[in-house]
Amino acid sequence: DNPQAKGVALGHLGLAYARLGQVEKAIEHYRQALQISREIKDRQTEGNHLNNLGVVYEKLGQPEKAKQHHIQALAIFEQIKSPLADHARRLLATLDGASERRGGVAASGSPIIGGPCRIRTYDHSIKSRVLYRLS
Repeated sequence: DNPQAKGVALGHLGLAYARLGQVEKAIEHYRQALQISREIKDRQTEGNHLNNLGVVYEKLGQPEKAKQHHIQALAIFEQIKSPLADHARRLLATLDGASERRGGVAASGSPIIGGPCRIRTYDHSIKSRVLYRLS
């Protein structure tokens, strides 16, 4: 029994279900894959599954859940110095942009201010990240 292979397979199934529009099944498989990646302490894959869950929650129209997952992924990617941290930042910026188009508040919790977006992360602890939208 190879838990890493099982986790990878579950992640691929989640991706397939997401592409087919079966988001509930995608979430189920991503969560199982996430649990395995945490059990085997595979931080890179854990971050990937968190980002994938964020994308699915965004498709479901749940931007707060999406944001929570992307923030967790970003924290992991920054901790392990993964180049995927930039991808997680872009996903968060996309959520901010969608909120801006709806005339709301940025996914980072800041009021929307016109102009180009840069997201800056302040590390208060590994488990707690506060994102600020700067223009």
